[in-house]
Amino acid sequence: MTERIIYHYTNNIISVLSNKELWLTRSVQSNDSLDSRVLMKLFSTYKFSDFIWKCINEEYKKLGLDEIRPLHGFDIFGRLKLIFSQIDNTTLDNMNKFKGNDYSAFFPLYAPFVVCFTNESMKDSRLLFDAYTSNTGCVIGFNKQKLNQVCQELTLKGYSIQMTDIIYDDLEQVDYIKDIISKRISEYYSKCLSPGVVNIDDIKELAPMTASSARFQMADKDNNIVILIEQCLNGVIEYVSTELCKTMPMLKNSFWKEEKETRLISYNTYKDLKNQFNVKHTKSLSIEQRPSKYKDQDNFDFVKLPFMSDAIEEIIIGPCVEEDEVNKIVDLAKLFEVDVFFSNGFEIVVNREG
Repeated sequence: MTERIIYHYTNNIISVLSNKELWLTRSVQSNDSLDSRVLMKLFSTYKFSDFIWKCINEEYKKLGLDEIRPLHGFDIFGRLKLIFSQIDNTTLDNMNKFKGNDYSAFFPLYAPFVVCFTNESMKDSRLLFDAYTSNTGCVIGFNKQKLNQVCQELTLKGYSIQMTDIIYDDLEQVDYIKDIISKRISEYYSKCLSPGVVNIDDIKELAPMTASSARFQMADKDNNIVILIEQCLNGVIEYVSTELCKTMPMLKNSFWKEEKETRLISYNTYKDLKNQFNVKHTKSLSIEQRPSKYKDQDNFDFVKLPFMSDAIEEIIIGPCVEEDEVNKIVDLAKLFEVDVFFSNGFEIVVNREG
C-alpha cells in the first residue's frame, strides 16, 4: 500500500487518545484460528524441504564442495517446528487446540505482537465496524509515515518492530518464503563454511541454540567437515527458522483479504534467552496481561506502543456510539487538532447487543 493514512478500528478510543499509546496483542490470540499458522500449513502442502536442500547444495557448489544428499532421518519440517517452540519443548501441532493462558509457549524467541490497520477504502466499513467493534467503536486514522518513524526509532534503540502489508495469496506467500529461505541459507554458508573447515564461532553467533549443544561443542575444525555436516545443517535450519518466525504474522488465509490489512508487528521475548544461549537478542517491550472478554481465553497478553500527537489525522465515530462518549471523543480530538467525522451508519444501524 502507498496510503498516507491507515485506519485502526477500536472500542478503546478514549484510552488510546488519553494515553497516546496503542496496545499490540499476540497474533495467536486473534479471531483467526490460522493467524501465524499459515506458514506451517504451507510447509505441509509445498515441498519447501526439497527447495532447502537445493539451496544448500547451491552453496556447496559455490565453495567447490561435493553435493550432499538429504540425510536419512533429517526431517527439515520437523526441525523447523521444534525450533519455533524449542525453548518450551512444545510443538506447533498443539496450537489449534490450545485454549490455555500461557501463550509464551509458542515462538518464545520472537513472539509477535500486532496492531491492525486497513486502508482508506475500508475506513467506514459496515463489515469491520460490526466485526471488530460491534458497531459501538470508532476508527482512528493514523499518519503511516509517523508510525513508521516510531518503528524506526525503536529499531535504532535495539527493538525489533516493523510495519507490513498482509500477504493473502498463497502463491505470493510461497514466493516470499522461498526468497527468505534462499537469502538466509546463502548468508549462513558464506559466513560459516569454507572448504574443509566449519567456522564454529560464526555458527555460535548465527545459530546459538545449535552451537550450545554438547555434541556440537565436542567437535572442532580438525574433525573435518564430514563429521560436522549434520551440526551445520542444524545450524542453517535454526538460522532460517528465526527469520521465518518473523514472517508468521504477515501471512493470512485469503478468506480475510477484503480487510486489506496492514500490521504493525513488534517481536518480543518472554524469557531472557540472552543468558541461556549467549545470543545478541533484541530488546523486548514490557509484556503485560489483562483479563480477556472471550470465553476461550482467561487473559490476553499485550505490549504498549507510544505515539506522538501528530500521528493522528482523523477520527470516525462509529454507528452506535453513545452520546456521552461522542462528547468525550470530540473534546479529546480538539487536543489533537484533528477532524471528527461520523460513520455513514451513525444512528442508522440498530445495536441489538444486550
